[in-house]
Amino acid sequence: MGPEGKIIIVTGKIGSGKSTLCNQLAAYFRAAGWQVSGLISRGIFTDNQKKAIAVVNIGDGEVRQLATYRSRPVPVNDELLPYHWDFDTAALVWGNQVFNQIGLTDLLVVDELGPLELVRNQGWTAAISALDAHNFRLALLVIRPSLLSQAVKHWSRAQVVTITDVKEIPVIMKKIFIDWNIEYT
Repeated sequence: MGPEGKIIIVTGKIGSGKSTLCNQLAAYFRAAGWQVSGLISRGIFTDNQKKAIAVVNIGDGEVRQLATYRSRPVPVNDELLPYHWDFDTAALVWGNQVFNQIGLTDLLVVDELGPLELVRNQGWTAAISALDAHNFRLALLVIRPSLLSQAVKHWSRAQVVTITDVKEIPVIMKKIFIDWNIEYT
């Protein structure tokens, strides 16, 4: 594996299938023999409402609770800040350790970078460093639409994939495989 350092930014509204796409691509590439590394977020729902966010280390399957929903937002002046979520400091430290320990890898998944990282320079800052190092063949970076212009400015050579519905995942995967000249089954 020679690192090519190509980045695909996956964006779309909440619930559109960004994490599902990352999960399916990670599983496919792992089955194809690629080394797959990084973190994938998943919502924890109660009564059809997201109440918490868990994060999974793709490398070893370890799961940590990253954040819990706060019903009363903390008033802030910046609409991009995650004022409805309380982040677990230990989970953020663990996530940074995961990204710091990734050396060369075929697929790097970062699900997701948000206001903590891109506005406050907090959160998974090690993920930004891992992406900037380009020690991977391909990286999937999940970014919310409100932060897309900032991400594209930082990673100007990245390809942007916008997903609007989980039903689009097979078409998006096929396009990625065609772009990468990988047989799609």
